[in-house]
Amino acid sequence: VLFGNEAVEAVCLEAATGAEVWRTRLRGQSLFSYWPVVMDAQNVVFFRTQPMGAFHAILNAGDGVLGTGYSTADGTSSEISQEQADIRAHLQSQRDNQTFWALDLDTGQEKYLPPVLYTAGEFASPVPPVFNPQTGEAWLVGRSYYARYDSESMVRAFGAEPMRFDPATGNYSLLSTHAARGSGVHLIADETAILSADAYGLLVSSRGTLGYITHNAPTARHVISSQADSDYHHHNAPLAYDAGAGYADWSVAAGGGQGGGQCATAVVADGAIYWIARFGLIVKVTAN
Repeated sequence: VLFGNEAVEAVCLEAATGAEVWRTRLRGQSLFSYWPVVMDAQNVVFFRTQPMGAFHAILNAGDGVLGTGYSTADGTSSEISQEQADIRAHLQSQRDNQTFWALDLDTGQEKYLPPVLYTAGEFASPVPPVFNPQTGEAWLVGRSYYARYDSESMVRAFGAEPMRFDPATGNYSLLSTHAARGSGVHLIADETAILSADAYGLLVSSRGTLGYITHNAPTARHVISSQADSDYHHHNAPLAYDAGAGYADWSVAAGGGQGGGQCATAVVADGAIYWIARFGLIVKVTAN
């Protein structure tokens, strides 16, 4: 049994007896909101912590690592490798900025330092990774200089991107080419985004929007938005409901992690996608 407590400790208990197996102090303000993710085949458990520093300070520190401006092309393998080395060096020197933890299941010791910069809504903990237990494939939301910003929508100097990562090392790769990401999922690095997956692709729930990335020959597209005429929607996505329905603007938090709100993942069941578009509003998306 694995869990985190508000002393910011990762704890492992023997399920049969309740005896403590290990206890590891992590860094951060809190372990609230999300769950540890266990990958038995790799003998690793992943935790996410809320960072110690102020929200924008942590994001700005990441900006300094990634560089300035926007990339107009995909990073080469050597450029991505160098970026990961730069992120690791930054986190090694600024350990209070670390929010992604990879611990050995047997001992609770760190297996490696993941090259994962903070991205989430204000006062929120970053979301955990998602993986396929049959294939061992794993994905997370990370930041990269080579992450393509969503065209004709809100952008930030620090990109957020769904990434495939190696659970044995933490190293990542971007899911699609620069050209394919032009009409892709809408992610903002200072808002929370959460991933879930089905047999065909990766569901990406961000503030007020739901996107989809196919596993094979990855292409990205928007599925639906919950907010009209704002920076928090995609210009090509249908709306989840009539814009004049009278829902309070703050209620979009439930569909995408505004501020300290927990981000709601989408699920697939009975041939449909179910997604919390706003507080108290579950949307069923079916093929037409």
